[in-house]
Amino acid sequence: MNKPSSIALFISLLSGLLLLLGSWMFQLPLHAFYLGVVVFIYIISLLALRITVFERLKNILCKISPNTEHDPKNVIIELENSVKSIERLQKKEIKVLKDRERYRREFIGNVSHELKTPIFNIQGYLLTLLDGATDDPEITEKYLKRANKSIERIISIIKDLDFITKLESGALDIHLKAIDVHALVLDVVEQMEDLAKEHGVDVKVKTNIDPPLMVMADIKRIEQILVNLINNAIKYSKLPDSYVEIGFTERSNSIEIYVSDNGLGIPKNDLPRIFERFYRVDKSRTRDAGGSGLGLAIVKHIIEAHKQNIRVESTEGVGSSFIFSLKKCL
Repeated sequence: MNKPSSIALFISLLSGLLLLLGSWMFQLPLHAFYLGVVVFIYIISLLALRITVFERLKNILCKISPNTEHDPKNVIIELENSVKSIERLQKKEIKVLKDRERYRREFIGNVSHELKTPIFNIQGYLLTLLDGATDDPEITEKYLKRANKSIERIISIIKDLDFITKLESGALDIHLKAIDVHALVLDVVEQMEDLAKEHGVDVKVKTNIDPPLMVMADIKRIEQILVNLINNAIKYSKLPDSYVEIGFTERSNSIEIYVSDNGLGIPKNDLPRIFERFYRVDKSRTRDAGGSGLGLAIVKHIIEAHKQNIRVESTEGVGSSFIFSLKKCL
């Protein structure tokens, strides 16, 4: 109870008492005596009500913060702060639910869109063959190859969806052991030599730290990450003089591996969403390059399963760098 209200109650109570005493001592009319009684009872009731309210508020605060001493003078302020805290928490929860709902709608839309394209392609090729194109062996072979390519795309999407679901649910085990990540990078670069030549891209490994570079990781999953990142860097490079560089940075408890290119780059507005499932910076360009649209989402989940981080630095028209860390063998 604040000071002004306490003074007002005291004055009202004193007035009621004086009215009662005055009506008794000076033999005032009976109605004045009754008025004094009413005022006195009203003030006492008001005091009792305030005490009850404050006690209840105090009990509520004690339940919210059982280990805190609550000053009766600050009960309302404390309760107001608690209500505001609950309100902020509820707003945050509502935002999370809305974001999840938005993500769910986008995900369903993206899955249907990614599957619709190859399915309609297959349907078109088969209908053309059924309409009489089978009479021409060359056209038949060409359309069957295209249909097979679309089927392979569907299989790729389904496999990647199954893989990322297992990663998210924890059903896929990560087998950590000491590996030489420098040797692994050299092996992956050798695997992708033909693809690099096909696109006219120079892939080089910058060895600025003396090997071996021993880290704790699942070699199969890290190979999957490197293949995905290097493959993307090669396919989205710009000609001529395109290059992809893989290098290392040593930290106190980890080794950072980066995959950089001088390719098309990523617009600033797209960077926050680059690791989302099916998110494509340029819908037509990335779909023409193939892939399921889940590669970077899988990369992020694998890194998080290793309890490490991945980030991207990019400037549109200049190039991109994907940097991820692995725990160093100490």
